[in-house]
Parts: sequence; structure tokens; C-alpha cells
Amino acid sequence: MPTAILLLGLTFQLAAQMPVTHDKGRILATVNGKPITLLAVLAETTRAERESEAVLSGKKLEMEINKIRRQAVDDIIARELVSEMFDLKGYTVPDQVIENMLDVIAADMAGGDRKLLESQARQAGVSMDFLKQQAHIRAATMMLISARCYRDVFVTPKQVHDFYTQNIGNFRIPNRINLQILYLKSTRETGTGNIDQFAVRLAPNIIGSDEKTFTDYVSKYSVGPNRDSGGDAGWLASDQLRKEFAEALAGMSRGDITGPVRTQEGFYFLRIKDIEEEKFIPFEEVKDHIKTELENKQKDDNYQKFIGKLREKAVIRYLDNDIGGQSEEATPEP
Repeated sequence: MPTAILLLGLTFQLAAQMPVTHDKGRILATVNGKPITLLAVLAETTRAERESEAVLSGKKLEMEINKIRRQAVDDIIARELVSEMFDLKGYTVPDQVIENMLDVIAADMAGGDRKLLESQARQAGVSMDFLKQQAHIRAATMMLISARCYRDVFVTPKQVHDFYTQNIGNFRIPNRINLQILYLKSTRETGTGNIDQFAVRLAPNIIGSDEKTFTDYVSKYSVGPNRDSGGDAGWLASDQLRKEFAEALAGMSRGDITGPVRTQEGFYFLRIKDIEEEKFIPFEEVKDHIKTELENKQKDDNYQKFIGKLREKAVIRYLDNDIGGQSEEATPEP
């Protein structure tokens, strides 16, 4: 479902779920004299705010909620400015488009029953006229933004290939190594006396052994977290190995074993199960993704410029200290 339609449906769906507060009518900002209330903002931020409450608290939560609300205010401002321009240009939204949007909401929220949709809206304190008004604003916004920001977006094959070659590092898969690790931590776990001497005595039996033998020793002596899987640590990026491991494994090949490697926490024996050399994702595999990303970048740049020009001609005032924002006066026409 298009995001605009989904948000329109959530306008009344979330109304009943909004946090209990006594100042929902508080005006957070105005755009060309039209107020943007806390109620209007909460209709778009309640879900995100509740998600933040699940992972944050105190000052961090307060700052995150203010950030979410500020973004919502700016989104509403942009929508109002685009809608105003749409009306000033004399454009119209076909009634059928509005009805189609309401049908989609009814299908999603009320099983396709428009009367049930109206009932749910009333229970949430939202009228159908309000829903139609919001549908008109969002449809107008979508139509004008599409025409002004998205229609002329075009990315050439050369631009796609140039991006690939200029950012080839983004498509690099570094050397990887698959290790088996035998970890000796302390005399208490191994019951073998002095751990230094035990590691040295164990080395001749391990170095040069095959995978089965190494796995048996892991099962018998290792206190590492991967003991039950034969010490298999999975694939690791070679350039992210800890210094002691990288130095011990330098120049080694598949099947080789090194150790004991002394560290602050104990001793390690390392066996190389497999190695993958550095490679790059082929252009053919990523060209479509790159093209989409470049198109989206163009669309976003066009949108930001479009909204920026509309804001230059508008009177915008931020009235709430918590969300911040600097008021903007219309720039006179030259």
C-alpha cells in the first residue's frame, strides 16, 4: 500500500491510541498562518514514539521524541505548502481518486465496509469529511511532487558504471578465513597443572594433525564458546582478526595449524578450515541496484530543492521550544 494512503488510514486508527495529554491543541508551528497542532503531529508520530519508549528512557528518550516530532512538523509543513501550490495553480484532484483512497483504507481497516469505516472514524473522533480532506491533501501532494520531482529523473548506463568504478571499494568482499579454535583458559578448567607447560606439551600432538584429530582435542580440552561445534568460529574477515591471531596465521594455508598463541586470557591453537581470497561483486550483479539508488538520490535532491523554494516564499514560525527550529519569513519577489 502506498505510504501516503497508509498514513491517512493511521490518522484515525492511532487517534484512539495517542498518549494521554491535556495539550493536544497546543500549536507547535504555523505555516502561512495555518496552525500545526500537537494533535496533528501525534497522529503521525505515536507509533515511532512508542517504539522509542521501548528502548530509551530519560533525557535520551525526550531528545528522540522531540526529534521525531520536529521531523513530523517539517513533513506537515511541506505537505501544506505543496497543497497550497496545487490549489493556487488551479489543479484538481478527481473525486474518484479520493474515493479510491478511501476504499483502500476501508479495505485495510474495515474489511472493505465503508459504513464500518465511518463508525470507526467517529469512535476515534475523526469525521469522514476530515478523512476526505486529508485524502485530498495527500493526493494533491503526491500528484504535484511526482510531476515536479520524479517525472524527469533519468540515470544513464554510463552514470551507473561510473558510480561502480568510482566506488569499487563499496563492492569489495575482503579476504575471509574460517577458523577452528582450541582455547585453553586456566588450570581449573583443564585440570592439567601449569597451563603454560600443558600448552607446550600439547603442541606436538596438535600441530600437523588432521581436522578430526584437532576436533577431538577441542572437544576434550577447549573451554571456548564453540567447543560443541569442534571450535568452528565461522567466517571472519582477515583484516579484522585480533593482532595475535593475524600475526600467528601470517603466511599459512588451508589446513595449517598454529599455536600455542599466548594472549592475556590464555592460549589458543588455530586451524585454518578454509580461506576465501578478496573479490569484488561483479558489475552485472549490482547495476540494477545502483541505478535505483541513483534515481532515488535524484528524486530526493529534486524534492529538497522543490520544498526549499516553497519555504523561501512562505512564513513559517516554530512556536515550541522543545522541537526547536528557526522561524522563516517569506523572501520578497525580486
